[in-house]
Amino acid sequence: MEKQCALKLRQFAPELAAEEAKAVCYALKLNNQSDLTNGTVDLMSGAKEIVYEFKAPGWVLLSVTSKWKGADGKAVTICAGAMCEPEKIRPGEKIPADFQAFWDQKKKLLDVMPFEPELTPVTNMTNDKVETYAIVLKNINGTKIRGFFAKPKGAGKFPAFMEVNPAGVYSINPGFVFKCATKGVMAIHINAHDILNGQPKEYYEQLDIKVKGYAHRGRNSREESYFLRMFCACYRAAQYLTGWEEWDGKHFVVYGSSMGGGQAFVTASLCAKVTAFAANVPALCDHGGREAGRCR
Repeated sequence: MEKQCALKLRQFAPELAAEEAKAVCYALKLNNQSDLTNGTVDLMSGAKEIVYEFKAPGWVLLSVTSKWKGADGKAVTICAGAMCEPEKIRPGEKIPADFQAFWDQKKKLLDVMPFEPELTPVTNMTNDKVETYAIVLKNINGTKIRGFFAKPKGAGKFPAFMEVNPAGVYSINPGFVFKCATKGVMAIHINAHDILNGQPKEYYEQLDIKVKGYAHRGRNSREESYFLRMFCACYRAAQYLTGWEEWDGKHFVVYGSSMGGGQAFVTASLCAKVTAFAANVPALCDHGGREAGRCR
């Protein structure tokens, strides 16, 4: 792979006035942590080229800011980047020696636990072609998995899709799974937390106060970590969805963004039935990256 990259500074947009183009600030960072170079350039004198030669696998990020302001009144910043041998980037921390054994034990526990599904029809999203439900499943340590499930009606063989959620405390709705089912896909969408869906705004505001800082809860013990329930819920929901006779046994995709992207990684790792997954701007990844000289 090419180890030298050249990033060019050009005018941002036709709206950029000559005066605004005279003082464009730029900064180049390695692995979004180490400052490589920065400065100010007059774009009226032509494009400027920033060249960097990689010494190891990684990435560079170029940010460019001008005096030109957007609709929000803030100076506009545009970013561009380049990567070198991303397939050679390794986790910042070593895998614990008993990592696999820990999760194998948890999966054995979950596999013998009955789902005890509670399916409540969502009447305004059920018709002659689709059936949609609010769903509750049993989970680890007496907790519940709450979300929505939908499938095309009939005894077909359908591909499966699962969505997991970004950070925050809020309700999810049945619209996503209903839309999937109208396209011939059986789908499940689960809340990241053991909370009710479809409640008044005040319910979630109060909950947000109670679970504020949940990302740090129990972080000193993997048995007490807040994310243990969440990750087990991902595995349970995936197993439940692919346990239906109507699943085609060939196609099961998991998708999530941010914290949901992290959960997508987890689901794909724990559930062998996942055939593809998409993790958009994933969180929960490479926590040891800073110690390895990079920050995602």
